[in-house]
Amino acid sequence: MKARISDGNADIYLRDIRKFSPLSKEDEAHVIADAQKGNRRALDRLITANLRFVVRIAREYSGRGLPLSDLIAEGNLGLIRATRTFDLARGHKFITYAVWWIRQAILSALNRCVHPVVFPVNQIDDRDVIHRAKNALSQSLGRIPDLGELVEKTGMPLRRLRRALEANRTTVSLDSPTHDGSSGVFADTLPAQDARPDEQFEDARIRKLLRECLNRLPQREARILSLYFGLDSDKPEPLERIGKRLQISRERVRQLKDRALSRLRLSFLQENMIS
Repeated sequence: MKARISDGNADIYLRDIRKFSPLSKEDEAHVIADAQKGNRRALDRLITANLRFVVRIAREYSGRGLPLSDLIAEGNLGLIRATRTFDLARGHKFITYAVWWIRQAILSALNRCVHPVVFPVNQIDDRDVIHRAKNALSQSLGRIPDLGELVEKTGMPLRRLRRALEANRTTVSLDSPTHDGSSGVFADTLPAQDARPDEQFEDARIRKLLRECLNRLPQREARILSLYFGLDSDKPEPLERIGKRLQISRERVRQLKDRALSRLRLSFLQENMIS
């Protein structure tokens, strides 16, 4: 059964993205090439053309600890990262590659906000190896690799590989299918906690973009999003802690956060309409 969308902000978002049409294969190649050269308008066009896909993936994780609106926002960040790292020369379909990054962003948010944990050093090292292998295989195969392919690529015994993946356990069953048409399971998509240098650089660019967006918001809403996403401290804060900082209730923080995200989404959509 598909998750029921009850978040009012998400309803607005879903209604607005119907205005955007997908790109043809030829147009997509040109837009990606321009976006990777730093053309902001091309990047915006590529993102808006794939927003429906982000929503579809986000709905798979609805009801697991974060509002749908938050899942969509995280998925959009993954889509931006996929745009910047996609290798156009390989000839793969962009969205097939982007699915891994979208899921990674959503799962990172679930893992961070729902069940924060501390990992042993050896598991962090293993997950870094797995993460690198998964990224390389995703590029070469044009899809998310299965467990067998990861074992072959990393040289790890299956049991050890599973143990490293299971360290990132969330409320989702590790044996749940990934819903992307591959034979992989949810555990295959769990992200590594330690970012590589290129990912740290990309995170910095995304954070800069987010800070620019916050200038459009009222001061208190901007402050809440900055704390919630950890833009200044690199440590996202839960709603309760933000409430204590601002001396308001957790529920009020959630309402202001959702309203701020809705403002940003609608602003983004209005500025990047595709005719």
